[in-house]
Amino acid sequence: MALKREVREESGCEIEVGRLVGVYSNLGRPEKGVPEQINFAFSCRWTGGEPRAGDECVGAAWFSVDEALELAEAPQQSCKLGDALATSPA
Repeated sequence: MALKREVREESGCEIEVGRLVGVYSNLGRPEKGVPEQINFAFSCRWTGGEPRAGDECVGAAWFSVDEALELAEAPQQSCKLGDALATSPA
């Protein structure tokens, strides 16, 4: 599956894919060369490997839920994290 491969390539971790937790649109910024994107977020379960930073981030580590919520400074990231942590598929 593409998601498993992408997570392995970007983080060094193996996962089991769970439920879809969100669909997010980024209307882009054509004036800055940023195209429109649609992002799908899934809940996944770690099955192996150790997290490592890929080309698109500066670091990777394990965090408790409280630590992750505290570190998510941008409102859109806090929202996505909240969606991922929600226990109800709604």
